[in-house]
Amino acid sequence: MNRIYSLLFLIAITALLLLSGCGGDSGSNDDGGDSDLINDKVMGEICTSDAECAGSMCIASGSINYCSQLCVTSAECDAVMTGSCCEGISGQAVCVLPEYCSTDGDGSSESRVLVVNPGDTIDFGEVESNTMPTAEITISNEGNASFMLFDAVWTDTVDLSFSLVDYPESTGVQPSEDVTFLIKLEPQEIGSLSNVLTISNDSDNLPALEITVNAEIIAPIGQAEFGTSVPSIDFGTVPLGSLDNRSTISAINLGEGTAKLTLVRAEIVDDTDGVFSVERVDHGVSVTENAPVELIGRQSLAFSVVFEPTAEKSYTANLRFGYKLDGDEIETLVDVPIGGSAIIPELQITPYPIDFQTVESGTEKTLPIVLKNTTADPIVVNFLRIDLFAGDWMSYFEFSEGGDAQRTINPGEEDFLELTIKPDQYEDDYNCQLVVSTDVDGNTNFYAPIYAAVGAPNELPIAKFSLEPHGAQAPDKITVEPETALDLYGHISQDPDGNVDNLKFQWNLSAAPESTTYIVPYEDVADISVYLDVSGTYMLTLVVEDELGAKSAPKSITVTAGSSSNRIQIEMACTGLTGNSDMDLTWRLPGGKNCNENTSPSGACIVPDPAEDGIVTVMGCGSASLCMTETITHTNAPDGVYQIVMTFDEDCPGGGIWPTCDFGWGTEDALCSLNIYLNDEPTPTYQMTNLSFTEPGPTSEITWRMVREDGQWDEPTEM
Repeated sequence: MNRIYSLLFLIAITALLLLSGCGGDSGSNDDGGDSDLINDKVMGEICTSDAECAGSMCIASGSINYCSQLCVTSAECDAVMTGSCCEGISGQAVCVLPEYCSTDGDGSSESRVLVVNPGDTIDFGEVESNTMPTAEITISNEGNASFMLFDAVWTDTVDLSFSLVDYPESTGVQPSEDVTFLIKLEPQEIGSLSNVLTISNDSDNLPALEITVNAEIIAPIGQAEFGTSVPSIDFGTVPLGSLDNRSTISAINLGEGTAKLTLVRAEIVDDTDGVFSVERVDHGVSVTENAPVELIGRQSLAFSVVFEPTAEKSYTANLRFGYKLDGDEIETLVDVPIGGSAIIPELQITPYPIDFQTVESGTEKTLPIVLKNTTADPIVVNFLRIDLFAGDWMSYFEFSEGGDAQRTINPGEEDFLELTIKPDQYEDDYNCQLVVSTDVDGNTNFYAPIYAAVGAPNELPIAKFSLEPHGAQAPDKITVEPETALDLYGHISQDPDGNVDNLKFQWNLSAAPESTTYIVPYEDVADISVYLDVSGTYMLTLVVEDELGAKSAPKSITVTAGSSSNRIQIEMACTGLTGNSDMDLTWRLPGGKNCNENTSPSGACIVPDPAEDGIVTVMGCGSASLCMTETITHTNAPDGVYQIVMTFDEDCPGGGIWPTCDFGWGTEDALCSLNIYLNDEPTPTYQMTNLSFTEPGPTSEITWRMVREDGQWDEPTEM
């Protein structure tokens, strides 16, 4: 019986061995011989252990196990089974079936390398607000395996200026291939734009690609756009009664080119207490519907807002601008908020701060100091002293006699003293303060900072301009053809203190009567251009100002557009004027008509009959004091007797019993010259120099007689 069981067991084992060799693709010549023996399976056959594979190993790929072998190159594997590859680290690489190859062969690792062009920063630069530019983005795969592009999102989701066009979301990028899409810019408002685009992907190097996109949105070329230099004005808290609480704001045409914006209003509104006021920085007439100001592209007009509080409280108001664009019938209003608060110090110190400005070494400078009691009770001033934060400079300051002593100031009254500085060495500043000790609230000190720079005094800048970018100073007179563009280069102006980069430039144009030209650009630029649109005489004047507010003497050039065989030009230039003194030039016609800055505020002197009497233009300083240069031009003057009158309108100080010019005291001197040019000659035909006005009295005059006979001018004779 046992033998029967043993025989049946052997038959079962044999059957199992036979079944294990069936159903597989061995790749060998299986003729039913000994191919099903252990260690007989070749690469690619299914296995469960290394022992089944002929001279090799059993490996796993995916969900199956199969026989393989060690390899160095994919060529070895391909020779055994077509399409198979060699994968793994050096020394341990094995042959892998084709369907499970995940590398480029030869044992190298898989890579997905993303490259973006033109880069991770896109700068559109300046973009006009009415345009919609695009930028092309290219994403390339420089690896050996594909990667996927997923979603793309913007960091700033509120600003919709940037958008994507044809973005390939959920797209695979194969090796050595690329995809493209566009970033589109649709400007929403004027100003700077910046946003970050993040592109999710499964690349190895940039799985969260970030692209920064920038743009500067400007007004369309040729389209006007109103703006202000600041969005609001805040004076903060100021002491009641303090002076010069000013803030500057400019109305600006943000457009480019010749786009015109007409300013028709600049006024304070909603000021219930009447503590704010506004005026033009250039002291021109107030801007109204009847006195508008035109601004072309990038031009501006500066205003000064003054805060003069009357009580201890907070104040608010609005600065209202009104403007019209070309074709507008109704003005557009823009309100700029204004605010400020006032407090009442029990003891006011003026000036505040105490600023000696620049004091020459080895000299003295004295400032008056006023102490005012603003309370309803007497204030006892115990003493005054100088607090020093660095150094021992007490010997450099001196109070007037009794100025630092005890005194009582009654309610509403003032006490006066003087403070003198006596520097004897150069310092950047004196970094100290005036301390006034009082009995207010038992013992209260009041302070005022003291400033002083010791060194050479500030010298006046020098206005200069040339006709070429780096040329010599322009002559005083030139003649050009009409319809000519004239360029003037003021950057050759000088500052003896060496601060040329801080100079401010103010140009002024007196144009021919029928001209509609203007300076381009207008405000605070060194170099300008003027188009001389009609025949006639033009005068351009430059004044430069340094960082301390010191202004140069004006520098002028007289430009004649077109030539004439009958033109006389009288040019007056003076020095030595101070205060409110003024020098006036008058051209008196044969019939007694006076042509001067008073009778010709627009520059054109009205004559009875221009066809018979010619054209007279006056270029002066208007009603300004310290007027030192004036020019009068008469074109096509008829024969007759004319007069040139120079009048010195002296600023006479004092009154009543005090000395005045009438007694010869307090007089001022003016030294002048008079040049007369005939028929557009470049040099004067007649010159009168060293004309001194020193006579006592409020006014003095010199008059010359000139006769034109048979078309010729006689030499002027003093009357």
